[in-house]
Amino acid sequence: MLGMGSSTFSELEKDLIGPGSLAGGKYITVTERLAIFLYMCRFAVTCRQAADVFGHSATSIGTAFKAVLRALLSPRVCSKYVRLPSRHSPVPDRITGDPGLFPCFKDVIKAIDGSHVPAHAPLKIRDRFWNRKGRTSFNVLSACDFDMCFIYILSGWEGRASDSPLWQKAQDAGLKLGDKKLLGDAGFGFSSNLLIPYRGVRYHLKEYSVGTRRPRNEKELYNRRHAGARNVIERVFGVLQARFKILTTGCHFALQTQADLFPALAVVHNLIRQLDPDNDIEGQLLDNTDQRSAAGEEQPQTTRKVEARDAAAHRDRIAKQMWTKYRRQ
Repeated sequence: MLGMGSSTFSELEKDLIGPGSLAGGKYITVTERLAIFLYMCRFAVTCRQAADVFGHSATSIGTAFKAVLRALLSPRVCSKYVRLPSRHSPVPDRITGDPGLFPCFKDVIKAIDGSHVPAHAPLKIRDRFWNRKGRTSFNVLSACDFDMCFIYILSGWEGRASDSPLWQKAQDAGLKLGDKKLLGDAGFGFSSNLLIPYRGVRYHLKEYSVGTRRPRNEKELYNRRHAGARNVIERVFGVLQARFKILTTGCHFALQTQADLFPALAVVHNLIRQLDPDNDIEGQLLDNTDQRSAAGEEQPQTTRKVEARDAAAHRDRIAKQMWTKYRRQ
């Protein structure tokens, strides 16, 4: 009912209890506060609707919801479950175990993308939140590993913001990857820490299920393998939104509270992945995740010319290396 098993719930509750974190009140225990938060997120109910279920006032329900949200985003809890890997971390098994990706993608550690989450913004600033699909939203920049756990989140940016400036904001805010790389779509533009697909070339996995199924050249081969590996970020977005309906409907709390929901629920998601991996709802989702974002729907901002040139040349070298190996098979 709450999206996790009882043992996982208990572990999360223990993590949230501590100095400056979640505490029980006179009428609502810590256990009930956590249950209220998870119930509201899972079923996207209002405070009044939750009040009928839990037998407390709508005001008390809202207070409990925000208390759990703050506890999930406390540095002590958030950094335990959502963190970048060490620069000395080994190459992921997803890469080393696939001869089509290794050694060409040996520097790739994760995948990154932007995801739009509904935003209910005040009228006077609503224009900033309109996205390209005519809805108001936040654009949340997230990176995940190949085990479908979030490792980085930049939340709260208006829906009109595209992925490329968010990537720049993340770097300005201290996102450092050294010589490691993330898989992103072409909307990010060239960067020394990103591998992006070729524009104007077949990309989505389903595009290879009709017509000429085999890659016809090095760019198609690169795009196909890039899409297969990057698909993990689309899958993790789908799982998170399927588990917590509030991320597809939005809510009517203050704007900052709305912006904090995605990273807070990413903490919960990662805990479930680590402690209860059998609690997997991915099989219930329609197999349409690789249609969420194209190889390049947005025109990226201008990148420094030298960095862009070097990144493009590096991509070309990888594509040629892949194609040479592929032709020899």
